[in-house]
Amino acid sequence: MANYTKIQDTTVLQKAYDLYIGKVLEKAPYINMVGMQNAWRIWQRRFRRQKREARTVIDHRFLDNLDKSGLLRQLITYG
Repeated sequence: MANYTKIQDTTVLQKAYDLYIGKVLEKAPYINMVGMQNAWRIWQRRFRRQKREARTVIDHRFLDNLDKSGLLRQLITYG
């Protein structure tokens, strides 16, 4: 961060990093289901597809396993 921002104050850099990790960056990149449902409805109308809920076609198992294993937390902490 110091290279890109030209800030050398380690206290400021640490606070900015903590804010970004704790508040801005999501812990795991789960899909926003409200947004997905809206996009799904538009797609269904456009292509005249069978009415289904978006949650029936989204599978979070892989992401859940990564999240539970702690790998995502390690990538965020050390990445």
